[in-house]
Formats: sequence, structure tokens, C-alpha cells
Amino acid sequence: MPCCCWAGSLCCRWTTARWALMWPAAWDSFPTLSIGARPVISPPVLMRNGCCTLGRCRWSGSFTCCTRLHCCSSVALSRCTTCAGGCWAQVWRALCFVLCVFASSRWPEAAFYLLPTRAWELLAGGVACLFPLQLRPLQQRVLEQVGLALIVAGFCLLSVQDTWPGYLVLMPVLGTFAVIAAARNDSLLTCNPLFQWAGKLSYSLYLWHWPVVVWMNYTGLLGDTRTVLLGIGVALTLGLISWRLIERPASPHQPDQRRKFAMPAALVALVFVAGALVGATRGAVSPLRPISVSDKAHFIQEYVDRQHNLYEPYWLKCDAFSALTQRGQSAIDETCTRKQGPGGVFLWGDSHAQALSLGLRTLLTRTTPFYQVASASCVPDLNDHEGRASATSKACDYSNRTALQSIERLRPDIVVIAQKDGHDKTDWKRIATRLKGFGVKHIVLIGPMPSWSPSLPSVIVNRHWGLSESYIRDPALDQSVMRVDQATRALAVSAGIQFVSLIDKLCIADACRVRLENSSSLLQIDSGHLSAEGSLYVVRNYVLPQLVNESSTQRGAEL
Repeated sequence: MPCCCWAGSLCCRWTTARWALMWPAAWDSFPTLSIGARPVISPPVLMRNGCCTLGRCRWSGSFTCCTRLHCCSSVALSRCTTCAGGCWAQVWRALCFVLCVFASSRWPEAAFYLLPTRAWELLAGGVACLFPLQLRPLQQRVLEQVGLALIVAGFCLLSVQDTWPGYLVLMPVLGTFAVIAAARNDSLLTCNPLFQWAGKLSYSLYLWHWPVVVWMNYTGLLGDTRTVLLGIGVALTLGLISWRLIERPASPHQPDQRRKFAMPAALVALVFVAGALVGATRGAVSPLRPISVSDKAHFIQEYVDRQHNLYEPYWLKCDAFSALTQRGQSAIDETCTRKQGPGGVFLWGDSHAQALSLGLRTLLTRTTPFYQVASASCVPDLNDHEGRASATSKACDYSNRTALQSIERLRPDIVVIAQKDGHDKTDWKRIATRLKGFGVKHIVLIGPMPSWSPSLPSVIVNRHWGLSESYIRDPALDQSVMRVDQATRALAVSAGIQFVSLIDKLCIADACRVRLENSSSLLQIDSGHLSAEGSLYVVRNYVLPQLVNESSTQRGAEL
């Protein structure tokens, strides 16, 4: 096995997946991955069981890929590809790439998960395997260096704000392709013992790391550095075991050609059939699986259904992200910022601001004008995003521009700002100065909500089922939110902004309120978004008093 194959595998894993276990905070939207999803790809990596030779390099037609469906289809493709077929492979790769770029900005989740938009990455590995380049040593070194440079550039330059996968995936994919195609066996970087060892384990580690991450996230263990390090050790151990017991013994075995094709084809068919059955039964909900029809399952499904019915409670007609990217509109509904009279309350922020909408609209007096502009995964800011912009950041820029323009035109008395996180990274002084320059008399900043991983309903089902306590202690509570809350308090005071700490109001030490007294309904429907009951409770008890007190103070000052 050439050094470049093992090292290319290792570089690909570190660069594109960034080892989720080492960055638990990056997976704050798990498991839905619908807002602020962290990009993770797995470009083609050549493994073992050589199908062609180049000097003393033996190349493989088995690719490491994002899903088992990808893997099976790639193996089948590589086995039947000829020189003429290689031309078709190039054509299909180009078409898949164009589709990937087109779909990433319009249907980002489908572009990320589905085979047609990711197949070109696998085909790139097939081309490197079946059509090796004839290079002189100097050319090999140059090509390898270019590939490594692309991998490092991808690691350093790509961020969550970028449209993904999109055209930017060219950096890690072409970088990995170049390292593999260089086929160097004398490279100090790719042939050192550490990279050789890690490269051998990379496929098994790739298969095992995500189940470990999911399990840790499910049990609320991703928030602690010590348990994360333990998780890394568990993934490495499982990867080493599966490599020794499964990969290494299977390597010398060479089945006949018919079996080579029959096995991947059977696996592909099995995946399609299983997927169709799961989809047809809405997640294999059946009496044959008692757990799927249990009280716990119904409880979880209730809150999943609530997440899908937020249009009116959250006033999603005023959500820039869904308007621009999902409903195909060019602007939010005009009623969101239509002038209703002098003064009023203006709600600005992300989906956590939208969660307060029902409570504000319900509890404010009918004569109080109410306006709302928000966008999912969008913190209030005075500036547009710099550099490359994803669909989320474009919607965010539109939302913030619309909010500022509307505030300047409407001149509300009070602006209520809320966001999920990042409170301590926002320049509140600049925002306060701008808003007060528009004539805003009072700015209320709502602190972060308690955050649960993966979600509060899951936490209740897993470790608090059958209990009716209003407050719970659980390792799934994100402790970093507590630190952000304390830091934001000082920033708000220095900026002349009224700060409402929901952590102080809802939590006692490390126990936080999850439901009202004498009620089974939870305050939050997922990791942090308020339910309808939660919105009314929080606004009535903690937000509205601030607005009423300030309005009374202002009237007294005017008299």
C-alpha cells in the first residue's frame, strides 16, 4: 500500500470532518442539522485490495464515503469502468458537480445528504485509481505539495458561513486527489510511522467515531472536555479492534469477479429497500417495534410536530430565512413592518427572538404597535457578512438591513433583541448608539435560554421519565451558556442596555426550570426554543415587566 494512500486517508479525515469528537461545541444543532449545520464531507480515499498497479503502488477501488450506499455504488462503478467508461465517469463527475453547486444554494440539506450531488467526489477517487498518472519524481513532489496546500487551505479558510457543499468542496477533494495521484512512497510527511499507523486505522475510525459522538450527545456527555477525550479514546479503541478483526483478515481474500459485483449490488439493493420501508412507515413506526408506539415515542413525536407547526406562534411570515430560501419570496411579509401608530415594540433577532413573539403579541395591549424582523441563525449586527456568503448569511444580511431600516422609519419606543448565543461577541455599544440615534428610547436584550443537548424532550425521556419536577439537574445542560450570560450582563450595562437574564430567572444553581407547576408541558420544544406555554410564561413574568417599568419611567420623565 503506498504511503500516499494511507496519508491521504488521514489528511482527508482531519481536514474535512475535523474530527467531531474534538469540537463538541460545533454540533449545537444536532440532531436536526437544520440550522447552522457544521459541514462534514468525506471525499474519496483509496484503501486496499489493489485493482491496478503503478510501479510498486497498488491502488484500490474501494472508497471511503459518507454513507454505505456511496461505498457500495463506488465499488461497483470502479469494477466495471474501462478506458472508454472513464470518459463517461468524467462527464458524470462534471454533471454531478454542477448539480452540487446549483443545489447547495437552493436545497442545502438535500445537496449535503443525497448521492447525486456528492457522487462526483467519489468519481474523483475512481479516476485516481483507474487512470494513474505517469509522473517523474519532481512532478510527484510538486503535485503532492499542491494537494497538501489545498487540504490545509480548506481546513483554514472554510467556515460554517460558507455555502456547503457547493464549489468550495473542490479544495479538500482536489487536494486529496492530488496527494493520492502523486503516489509518492518517499515522502517524509506521508510516509512517517505516525501517519502510516493513523492512515491504516482511518477507515475503521471513520466508521466508529460518529456512533460514539451520537451516543455521547444523546447521553449529554459532549459538554465536558474529559468525557470528550474519553470518547476519542473509545473511538480509537473500537477502530483498532475492527481493523484487526475485520479489515486486516479480509484484505488478502480475493473473491471471484461475479462475487465482487454481486456483493455491492446486493448491499445497494438492501439499502434502498430498507430506506423505502423506513420512509413508508414514518421511521419504522409499527407494533412490531413496541418502542416506536410507546408513550415515550408519542411524547417525542408531540414535540417534533410542534417544531413543524411554528408558523403562527413564531410569526414565520417575518422570518427572512424561510421567506428567501424555502418559500421563494424576495422579502418578508409587509405586515411585519407596516406602521401601526406612534411608538410600539420592535422584536429583532434570530429564531430565539421569534420564540418570544407569541408572548409579546398576546400580552401587549391592543393599542401597542408590534413589529418583528428576524432570521434563523442570525445574530443582530450592523454590518453584512464579509467574504463568501451562504444562503443563511444572505438571509441574515437582509434581515438585519430590513430591521435597521424599519426601526429608523417606524421609530418604536422599545426594541427587544434576542438570539441563541454569541451575546458576548456582539458589539452592543455600536448597536445601542445606532438605535438610539434612530429615536429608540429603550433597548431590552434578552439573555440566552438554558440549552439542552440534544433536546429537552429527549433529556426528559432518557433520564426523567415519569417525574413531574419543575426543575431538573442533568449533564445535558450546556454550562457554557451560563458563562456567556454572565459576560453579557457586563457588556449590556456598559452599553446602556437593559439586560434580562433568563438564566437567573429560570435556573437555581445547576438546576433549571423545564415545566410549569401543575403542568406536563415543557417550556422548550427542542434544545432551547420556547414552546407556546414557555413563550407566554417567559414574557409575562420576565420580559413584559421590563417593558412596563420602562414605559412608566419614560412617562414620568416626560411629565
